[in-house]
Amino acid sequence: MAITQNRFTENYADAERPTSELWHPEWLVDDGNEVQIGIVMDDGCYVVLAQTHIGHWRPITHIPVEAAKMIGRLAGC
Repeated sequence: MAITQNRFTENYADAERPTSELWHPEWLVDDGNEVQIGIVMDDGCYVVLAQTHIGHWRPITHIPVEAAKMIGRLAGC
């Protein structure tokens, strides 16, 4: 039995990735280190955004404490 690696003819990861023009924060939060964290609602979910060095907004997986507090206030918890 031979093991082969699947090779895609198209780069699906890039096709599914949102472009920076799609993300614009509705709310801004200062994380305490003079860094602005953006929050936006997308399909009923809150998305936490960080600004890149060129000014575009990108989703992040880490949620800073101040952003979590703001999401709690927005959700009414």
